[in-house]
Amino acid sequence: MIRRLLFAAAAALLLAACSGLAGEPRVVATIPAATPAPTEPAFPASRPDVALGAALYAENCVRCHGLTGAGDGEFALTGQVQNVASFQDPATSFEQEPHVWFQTITNGRIDKLMPPWQGTLSFEERWAVAMYTYTLHSTEAQIAHGRELFQAECVDCHGETGQGDGPRAAELSESPGDLSDHVGMIYLSDSAMAVSIREGIGDVMPAQGIEFGGEWNEEDIRSVVDYVRTLSLENPSAGRSLAVQAALAATAAPTTQGAGPEAAQATVPPPVATEEVGCTEPTVDASSAEAASIPDTVRITGQVTMASAGGTLPESLPIALFAFDPSFNRTQTDGVAAADGTFAFEDVPYAPGSSYIMTVNYRDRVFASDLRRGQTLADEAATGALDLSVIVYDLTDDPSVISISGMVSQVTVTGDSVEVAQVFSVRNTSDRAFTSGESTAEGAPISLIIPLPPGAVVVSLLGGENRFLVADDSSALIDTALVLPGEEHIINVIYLVPYGGGAIIEQEINYPFSGTARLLVRPTNLGVIGPQFPSLGPETIGTTQFAAYGSTLELEPAGVLRYELTGAAAEAGTVDRGTGVVSANNLPVVIAIVLIIAGLIALAIYVITARNRTTETTVGPQQQIDALAAAIADLDAEFEAGRVEEADYQTQRAALKARMARLMKG
Repeated sequence: MIRRLLFAAAAALLLAACSGLAGEPRVVATIPAATPAPTEPAFPASRPDVALGAALYAENCVRCHGLTGAGDGEFALTGQVQNVASFQDPATSFEQEPHVWFQTITNGRIDKLMPPWQGTLSFEERWAVAMYTYTLHSTEAQIAHGRELFQAECVDCHGETGQGDGPRAAELSESPGDLSDHVGMIYLSDSAMAVSIREGIGDVMPAQGIEFGGEWNEEDIRSVVDYVRTLSLENPSAGRSLAVQAALAATAAPTTQGAGPEAAQATVPPPVATEEVGCTEPTVDASSAEAASIPDTVRITGQVTMASAGGTLPESLPIALFAFDPSFNRTQTDGVAAADGTFAFEDVPYAPGSSYIMTVNYRDRVFASDLRRGQTLADEAATGALDLSVIVYDLTDDPSVISISGMVSQVTVTGDSVEVAQVFSVRNTSDRAFTSGESTAEGAPISLIIPLPPGAVVVSLLGGENRFLVADDSSALIDTALVLPGEEHIINVIYLVPYGGGAIIEQEINYPFSGTARLLVRPTNLGVIGPQFPSLGPETIGTTQFAAYGSTLELEPAGVLRYELTGAAAEAGTVDRGTGVVSANNLPVVIAIVLIIAGLIALAIYVITARNRTTETTVGPQQQIDALAAAIADLDAEFEAGRVEEADYQTQRAALKARMARLMKG
């Protein structure tokens, strides 16, 4: 059990993608209750603060995106996260409007291992991070060059600060607009600004591009765009140096773990302070006094608390402290809690970038503290002490305390297969941790059993095979994790079912279901038939089109979720799996980071022969083995044809082979 917990903790560290824009959310997929959350405003109340965004970025994002946003963080260099975009490349943000960029931070990226941050960062903080990263490609030299051109050619109409109050503004047939208006600018992409500058706007604004009779080349135009963007931001020139200094303080030094010689020789540019029009450059003190405040060791204390009524803790309760250094090397220190549950570990080695977790073994189940890392940990470590208290629950095997509060499935139909990336939200209404009291043949404890549709072939166990298992007959998903009271318990899986012009999906539910059930279906021309899933209309999520279906359901145990898919499937390889993001603003349910692997499943997996749409067919192990072998062969063909990236290919192939190995062993 401890090894399983440690594997999960290490996976959280290694696969947390952005490692958070404010650390990892405790719940990585959220299906909110039926009560709708308050609607957020459409735009920030004040100009986004780039310096604030830089500080948040430095605290939590550098492990994926790197100190300078070049996509060379340690998770990227070691291959834990694939295809991290470079914010230093103008093309990354050039075509996007800032409000879309903000939505990506708010809702996460399924395909990029990036969780949503609406519940972690405030509205204004997300805007600060959005504008810091959106403008990170702009160098001080480019901004300065853009300012010179703007002052030479544009201030007569736009004014010194871009407010549209230049001396010639009154002569124009239309107002030149207010370039310092942060609300208007968040709906204007860099690309759109470049087009207006290059080609002009009627008789109001002359074209500046050389090809349109002007004198500016493309570099000039981009420089002016970069400068104009600063007019609607707070502290626009402060961010870059602040991020580098804050990240250095938080991580001691940039890592080159797993990188090649070029990365090992890379250097961090020194902080730069440049005069900025209309801005005050904040002073950043990265002096030795700050470094001296970071201790070499810390004292870790806390208390083990029984939270179940009537539950008691033994007088000598074994505890274990696990520390992970910045390179993820693990150290275990064992101890015993006092009679009142208190504990203390003296002189624990500490280095910036370390992580800590405390575990307690109670009734053969492991309970753990929060995984402590990031800036919050650094702030507390500076005091010389950390608190890693652990809450423990007594156990119950009464299934009446379990209910399902929501379900969302992302359904993608390509070729002869239906790929379903599914999330259930489960709640425990008692004050005890739920486990069924049963175990698998290998001795793994069984908490929950979620039946799968007939004919389903599991291709990815989201959360790892240390937690989720597939029943020997592939009829159900087995969850071995305790269901804790008062916390949202997420079950996630990706499976395939055959499609031959149509498919009936029937899924029995072992527990009471009271909440929202939703489907997000693509391609959008497909038909969905079933009284439980009426149409909710089209949904544009990120840049991906879905058709949404769903309703609020009340089902007793052994109830069935059922819907029928009809219509022509998309051709293999034509469905874009890389840009869909489920928006909390558009849907009352959210697919979050637990669905990230959905974007990595093969583009053209060919699965088992079509079953009769009106009869239920039992698919035996040998048929599943044959299906998986065919899927691997098709994946190999897609890779050889250059339609699948090598990193994605290796991930997909390993998942399929592991599933086949388990079936063959059985």
